[in-house]
Amino acid sequence: MRFAVLGSGSRGNATLVEVGDTRVLVDAGFSARDLSRRLGALDVDSESIDGIVVSHDHGDHTRGIGVFARRFGTPIWLTDGTREACAALLHGQETLHPYRPGHPFEIGGVRVEPFLTVHDAVDPVGVALADPANGFRLGIATDLGRPTTGIRLALSECDGLVLEANHDEALLQDAPY
Repeated sequence: MRFAVLGSGSRGNATLVEVGDTRVLVDAGFSARDLSRRLGALDVDSESIDGIVVSHDHGDHTRGIGVFARRFGTPIWLTDGTREACAALLHGQETLHPYRPGHPFEIGGVRVEPFLTVHDAVDPVGVALADPANGFRLGIATDLGRPTTGIRLALSECDGLVLEANHDEALLQDAPY
């Protein structure tokens, strides 16, 4: 398993995960053009991406999902709540696969294990991605406000972690936006 964080923060989030010949993007929070540029910097062809897993509906995680999926024929995995919240980004030509937290699924040679997180989004999740051949697991949890028992359990057997913990519930209550 190999991975690269293409970007993390309020300007955009995306992580590339490779297991064998399978390539998955977790989130696509940059324009399709910018995602392609970032992938190209790693010598990865955008057409080689086998799927996009969307963690939640905020624009810094979803900005490029629709255009990238249509341009490169990349399927998208997202929860029903996230799909509804992202309806303006999706034009109907995309291949969509619904998933639910607590119900693992596979994209090519990658096992994706989604779990609930705490965030001010419609249906926020984190994911653990596993290589079934060797058992290596990578946990990805972005906009993580606080670690719950469920999050700790989901990430406890991971060999690697990508965490972004800039979500502050108290600040959201007091901030002008």
